[in-house]
Amino acid sequence: MSVSQTLLAVGAILILMNVTMTLNRSYVLAISDTIELQNDIEAIQFAQALSESVFSLGNNPNAMVQHFGQFNDINEPANRIEFTTALGNTLYAALDISDEITLTHGVTGRIVTITVYSEDAGQFELRAQNIISVNQR
Repeated sequence: MSVSQTLLAVGAILILMNVTMTLNRSYVLAISDTIELQNDIEAIQFAQALSESVFSLGNNPNAMVQHFGQFNDINEPANRIEFTTALGNTLYAALDISDEITLTHGVTGRIVTITVYSEDAGQFELRAQNIISVNQR
């Protein structure tokens, strides 16, 4: 085998390696993006589920505050709501319930801000936020 044939074979192998690495990198990035998207969807669904729980107590504002009022500090384990996702990640939620205020059209109620976080290396990262108004029916 001549030197030119050897260099041609080595060049072909290098090109094949480059193509394979590019395909693998694209595959890994696609999986990473899919997992991040799944985490975002689960955080949104968690916030929505909490919204529905808050709405279910909307007829009794005192019960709503009594049930959810203590979950207002994401840094304190006793004062947050935790949820483990299908992927095994833990989401944390904190609720901020306002005092009775006048909402639109003279209706009185409360504004509830539901904030969902994930934890990465001891730092909380905002994943979803849902702001709802709750009034007595």
